[in-house]
Amino acid sequence: MSIVGQLQQHSKIASCVVTILPSKRICEACVLMRDNSIGSLVVVDSNRQLVGMITERDIICKVVSMGLDVSQTQVCEAMTTEVLTCTAQTTIQQAKDMMAQHCVRHLPIMDGQNVVGMVSSRDILLKQLSDTRAVIHQQLNILHDLERSHPGITSLKKDEMGRVVIQCN
Repeated sequence: MSIVGQLQQHSKIASCVVTILPSKRICEACVLMRDNSIGSLVVVDSNRQLVGMITERDIICKVVSMGLDVSQTQVCEAMTTEVLTCTAQTTIQQAKDMMAQHCVRHLPIMDGQNVVGMVSSRDILLKQLSDTRAVIHQQLNILHDLERSHPGITSLKKDEMGRVVIQCN
């Protein structure tokens, strides 16, 4: 299943992508990130084509730590121009592998030349957490069913073949 389909119910990836022009000031980028509770912005040109990304880390490492004025420095001076992207057909595992391999936390989702979404490492973690909770819930239901049908269960163990063995009093 595609990344959009897998993550849609767990995050806002398919809703709107927050963008900024490269000529805007860093302080404007910070306000957009704060107001939208996000850690990165897609930088687009006047034709809405992807030209870069600006992240919290970019701002800290390339602006603040260098003593540059956030009200004077333009986004284009701190943005990352070589942006790793994915498509809607990318799987969560592929996105996770790409993020790990390239040490990035945000991937714009592209449809041709258009940015149609954004996936973050947080989105992936939320999906994995949800999936894990679902498995735990399913396993607890199985255990409760076993306890109801075998009230004397004292333990569950695996035998040498990996089969579950129920021990009762």
